[in-house]
Amino acid sequence: MIAAMQQSWSATLEQLAELDRRQDFAALGQALQQLPADCPEDHRAAITHWRGKAALMESNLAEALPELAVAAQLDPQRAANHYLLGAALVRQQQWLDARAALTRALQLQPALEAARLELATVLLALAEPQQALELLQPLSDTADGPLRARRAQAAVKAAEDPMAAAELAAKALGLDSRLPESLLLEWLQGAGGLLLAHRFQEGRAWLTALITLTPSVKATANPVPRRIALIALLAVELIEPITPDLAPWLAELRSLRWLPPSATEHSLWRSWLESWLMLVAGRLEDQLDRDQKRCGCVLMEILAVLPQLQPPRQKVSGLFHRLQLLRQGIQSDPVGPDAQLELALQRHNHDWLTLIGWLKRCCALDDRALRKLRPELERQLQNFSGALLSRPQLLCRLPDPGLLNQALQLRHRGLEQLFRCRQRLQACSESLPQRSGPYRHWLLLASNDLPQCFLYRVDQKRQQLEALGCSVRIIQREQLERWDWSEALLWADAVIVCRLPATVQVLRAIEACRLAGLPTWYDMDDLVIDAEHGVPPLASYGGTITALHHRWLQLDVPLFAAAMRACDAVIVSTPTLARRWNQLQPDQPVQVLANLAPPPLQKALRAPRRLGRRPRLLVASGTKAHKQIWIEELAPALSQLLERNPTLQLDLLGHLELPLVLLPHRGRIRCHPFSDYTTYLRRIAEADIGLVALEPGLYTDAKSAIRWMEFSYLGLASVLSPTRTYTDCLQEGVHACFARGIDSWVQTVEQLLADPRGTRAMAVRAQRRAQELFGPHQAETFWTPLVQPSAAQASVLTASQRRRLLVLNVYFAPQSVGGATRIAQDQVRAIQEQLGDQWEVTVLCTESASWQADLDQEPADPSQPRKVWQIEQPLPMQVHRWHGARVVRLTLPPRSWSRHHDVSVEAFCRRWFAAERFDLVHAHCIQELGIGPLTVARDLGIPYVVTLHDGWWLSPRQFLTTPGGRPVDVRDPLGHMEVMAAFDAEEQQQDRQRRTELEQVLAGAAERLAVSQAFADLHAQAGIKDVSVMENRWQPMPAAGPRSPRPADQPLRCCFIGGLAIHKGIHVVQAACLLARPVAPGLELTVIDSSLETNEEQWMQWGPTPVRVCPPVPMAAMEAFYAEQDVLLAPSIWPESYGLVSREALSAGLWVVASDSGAMADPIRHGENGHRVPAGDASALAAVLEQLAADHPTPQPLLAFSGDQLPLHQELDQLYRSVLRR
Repeated sequence: MIAAMQQSWSATLEQLAELDRRQDFAALGQALQQLPADCPEDHRAAITHWRGKAALMESNLAEALPELAVAAQLDPQRAANHYLLGAALVRQQQWLDARAALTRALQLQPALEAARLELATVLLALAEPQQALELLQPLSDTADGPLRARRAQAAVKAAEDPMAAAELAAKALGLDSRLPESLLLEWLQGAGGLLLAHRFQEGRAWLTALITLTPSVKATANPVPRRIALIALLAVELIEPITPDLAPWLAELRSLRWLPPSATEHSLWRSWLESWLMLVAGRLEDQLDRDQKRCGCVLMEILAVLPQLQPPRQKVSGLFHRLQLLRQGIQSDPVGPDAQLELALQRHNHDWLTLIGWLKRCCALDDRALRKLRPELERQLQNFSGALLSRPQLLCRLPDPGLLNQALQLRHRGLEQLFRCRQRLQACSESLPQRSGPYRHWLLLASNDLPQCFLYRVDQKRQQLEALGCSVRIIQREQLERWDWSEALLWADAVIVCRLPATVQVLRAIEACRLAGLPTWYDMDDLVIDAEHGVPPLASYGGTITALHHRWLQLDVPLFAAAMRACDAVIVSTPTLARRWNQLQPDQPVQVLANLAPPPLQKALRAPRRLGRRPRLLVASGTKAHKQIWIEELAPALSQLLERNPTLQLDLLGHLELPLVLLPHRGRIRCHPFSDYTTYLRRIAEADIGLVALEPGLYTDAKSAIRWMEFSYLGLASVLSPTRTYTDCLQEGVHACFARGIDSWVQTVEQLLADPRGTRAMAVRAQRRAQELFGPHQAETFWTPLVQPSAAQASVLTASQRRRLLVLNVYFAPQSVGGATRIAQDQVRAIQEQLGDQWEVTVLCTESASWQADLDQEPADPSQPRKVWQIEQPLPMQVHRWHGARVVRLTLPPRSWSRHHDVSVEAFCRRWFAAERFDLVHAHCIQELGIGPLTVARDLGIPYVVTLHDGWWLSPRQFLTTPGGRPVDVRDPLGHMEVMAAFDAEEQQQDRQRRTELEQVLAGAAERLAVSQAFADLHAQAGIKDVSVMENRWQPMPAAGPRSPRPADQPLRCCFIGGLAIHKGIHVVQAACLLARPVAPGLELTVIDSSLETNEEQWMQWGPTPVRVCPPVPMAAMEAFYAEQDVLLAPSIWPESYGLVSREALSAGLWVVASDSGAMADPIRHGENGHRVPAGDASALAAVLEQLAADHPTPQPLLAFSGDQLPLHQELDQLYRSVLRR
């Protein structure tokens, strides 16, 4: 009977072997399932081998791994067992265990080429290319494709420099074998990185190698990546021509044009090809002497292919248009100096190394020029920041250490320039003084990329601060890409930047906070800010990350360090981290706030219990780091413990693969991935002893004690690696046990298992110590000095009785546009300088150059225009200081200035006014802002004063002149309509409604102030009652010296400062010049045009008079400008409300010719210091010019004020207090 059974098993084994030889693994698996459970012991190894092999070939790794591990134990001398086990572990990416198994297979059977190939894969994953190359070198070139691909990959990775790597790649590509597209993609990415880093020679070598694939599209070689290589190589030849004859490459690219695009090509286009072609376009646009014939031929073929490469749904970029112009040889038109800089930024926005030089030039501009350039500069800084993230990563695609060093240098250099640009932009505005506390409103800038970091460093701070009565808002990193969050600058008292990298969005947010006077702390709980120790060695990850990923982690260090340096102070989680940062940045204050027990952990507090009959160990890992010590030290120790203690159980939580050494004990091991925090705590609480294994070194010394804290709160005893965080605050044997090495782990855990009472006592002490070190009282101790006022601060707050004044004007310094803005600035400055202890002044204005956001985007349906002023939306804003006053600057969508109401501005003011509790509002020109702020003030019972600077309150035409030059009838709401029939009934009704609403707001004002009697009379004609006069103050423009009579041979020098606006009378000046016939030497005219750029001038001839048109002159230079002039022309055709320019020119000793409409000519004594001419009368002006050219008048300077008029600050103070008394 026994012989019959043995004969039956022999036949069964022969059948199974036949299925294996036929590679029918599905049938093999089915046959194995039908075998009886009582397999003879001498056949067990073979059966287990086949079970594992069948499962592996069917991709069932969960079943394959245990079977193959047992097979290797049952028959350790069979190479196939170790090979298959290693192959399964490779597919699990358990590289360290796979290396051990495959190494053993090759020791038993050195000729096993499949094992050699798998081991080479492992060695490449572990960043050991030289060993992989040595392993594969003995194999012949006739080996199969995958083997060749591995050898080529290993050879390239082991090369000493990119040129040698390119030569090896060319050799591999020249063989008649298809390489994997993933490998070609990797090589092409590396070539792109070299090109974008200006390493053209190495990039050319790689591209030349990549086009050595068999040219025929029917060949086995992959033609698709070769198309990318051809385009990139031809582009290199355009800017650095070396190859005389490009015809073969052009013909090859033409033959590949018909191929459909692939996902690989789309990926390469996004990652670097588009940027590379943009870089080349910028270089070509700068080369005026380029070979146009060669350029045209190459670009024609490239342009024919590009539409296929662009990913679907991507907007057509300006690249195609630029390349078309270059192909046709069309040069851009000459531009002014400022526009040249803007054009250079646009041309080189993808050439980030060249862009650094242009950004340096931007930083050297004066404030006015920089503010004008800012919209374009901000766009380019956004692009530059993106390149700062992506380009160094591309350069690291190739494993040469020299490339990593260059990538780090480039990132440092780029960060330095980015930081310098942000500092220069910040310097354009004055920062508010930093708040000194108490800080009750906290803004946290954070990211939820790492859930555990967010829990302990962001959400925990929110809970701690709210427990102390503070308010907290969390702004996610992606929200910083727009400016919608910026209203929080008015709400916040202090800001914490939580582990964010130094992108342009983060740096400009820190800049905005500093301008607003908000102190900033940078919070960090890791050593990723230290270039020397911030990233653990690749080996410590145990193969859980690739070598490329490890290089990218090293590239991230400068980003975090730069953001950390940008803040005022630093909060870290451990003393070791604080000490290290003090060494790196000695001048920056550092505070330590440990990761404390969050509320769910406090609620889950569990009393330690005595070890039961089936004690349970626990290992938890929240990251991919520290896996080498897990596999090589802790897991072998646990295997011994499980072997020697049959009742012992083990739980693994988080990022932990079950290593090979623990597979025999898998029945007593539970593996749980990370889940929600409550479930995670519950699983910890099921264990008795927690284990934490960390490699020695500064990186782990700086780690916080989170895991021990969690274990201790939940009643576990702990065995820990003796890192400094633990040894500094825990006493060995009292609060925890320490272990280092396999034997030490085994011995320490067994001692705890052997002494249940002592283990529980240690857990009790550990829990008390954890509550002492990490309880909520620690948060109160840390935050109380910041959130509660000191006695001195409390007394200052109590003593402060300043009134809160809000000033409204459409613009404000440093954008001093228009006379009304200058008046508002003078008044604010007078109050701040003379009465700053009595009045706290805030200014609300708008940003003239909308660089923060483009809110007025095109609607999806062009037939339905979007009325942005009627749609409530968040408003980007800046907050800064000017002469002690706080300035709040809104960025609004473009719209007509006649629009009188913006729902977004009103909604913002309702939120803001309620929090600020202003006592009084003074409105000057409120175009763009609209009546929303005054409507809110009226609703909240805040008195407001309105100064009438122009006709905006009376007509949509604020200068009271129709487009045809006709005066507006201010008594008629429709008096601005030249042809009534041209306006439909709806428009007429809207304008009537506008006038009604504005009159209602004016009626609600505590004071309506005109800046001259003439303007008060004009409003009275319009029906606006009770308009008082508060004449504008102005500072005299002292003459550079006594004016001597003009020499007879010198032309009469006239100037016109009103720009090219029709209401200022530029057409009257031009007509008068054409009519006038002045005596020799005649006239000269200078026209100031605000639309011109710095240093840009235009010349023209109006009759016999030469005309120079030049850009605006800064106020500081006006004295010198007036010294070179004789006459100011101010023939406005609208009733000027005041006329600062005429008074300043008179004070500088100029003769002034002004129209008799409005108040412009009020200070003129006709025939003594100037002339009055009828508004719009060119003939009268021409006659005056002829008379002045002949008479050579020399007037006396006009004084600013005379008599006993009150100083400006006293006049304003009396006005404001009288309003408040009412």
